[in-house]
Amino acid sequence: MPSPPHKQARRNKPEMTLDRVLSRMGVASRSDAVEMIRAGRVTVDGRVVTDPLYWIETARQTVRLDGARVKAQRRVYYALHKPRGVITSHGDPQGRKTVYDLLGSTVASSPAPAQQARARLPKKPRSKSSHVLSTPPSPSTSVPDSRWLFPVGRLDQDTSGLLLLTNDSIFAERITNPATKVDKTYLVKVNALATEADLERLRNGLDIGRGEQSGPATITYLRDNGHFCWLEIVISEGKNRQVRRMIEALGYQVLKLVRTRIGKLELGDIPSGTVRAIQPSDVL
Repeated sequence: MPSPPHKQARRNKPEMTLDRVLSRMGVASRSDAVEMIRAGRVTVDGRVVTDPLYWIETARQTVRLDGARVKAQRRVYYALHKPRGVITSHGDPQGRKTVYDLLGSTVASSPAPAQQARARLPKKPRSKSSHVLSTPPSPSTSVPDSRWLFPVGRLDQDTSGLLLLTNDSIFAERITNPATKVDKTYLVKVNALATEADLERLRNGLDIGRGEQSGPATITYLRDNGHFCWLEIVISEGKNRQVRRMIEALGYQVLKLVRTRIGKLELGDIPSGTVRAIQPSDVL
């Protein structure tokens, strides 16, 4: 069946929807772009447009966000050691600290505090293909402009560890899309001693509520103290609070949760609350 005339026309012109324009230009993620547009912050040729699916010709029409013309941004990539208690959001009505509050901070020259903080975490041998973040001999500079950065996936308020931020929507999609199977590794402290039957349920996937099923996972029992245990969980999905829900589906609770790796990139010993510039090849 031939395509409708308007669809054929769009294939022959440099057209795309307004939310995709903001995303491709490196201004915001698609979801954040939708919110910006619906809030009336975006104009096309001087007229406010509140429909994220409004089609425009990028070469002919002018798009502005909050009065500033939208232009393609240089692609940038950062890794943040997110502390517990910080939320992954641009702002918070309750006034809680967000990851964006951390992006202007510098890094202490001494790695000792981070090493002490991580000394209690169980460790496994590193893969030869890993790219490990580490504290440099001198302080890092602050992120020059964090307004256009968005998180690649999210960590909830009570979870710490590795969080990526970028303005490259294609890179972000590759990391978060389950079809690309980019592994995310977590260290989990559980309030009980998980049995082998529990581990098999986690490995095979289980009902985690809300009509969702977790997919296959790689599970390693690291150690215990007779009362609680440490597990390493590797998944390639990213359902909301997935690791916590997997543990809760067993009838247990998560006492501590740290994301230690995304793809090839390991958290290493960078201090909590600090950021490093990275390249996509460090992750993929």
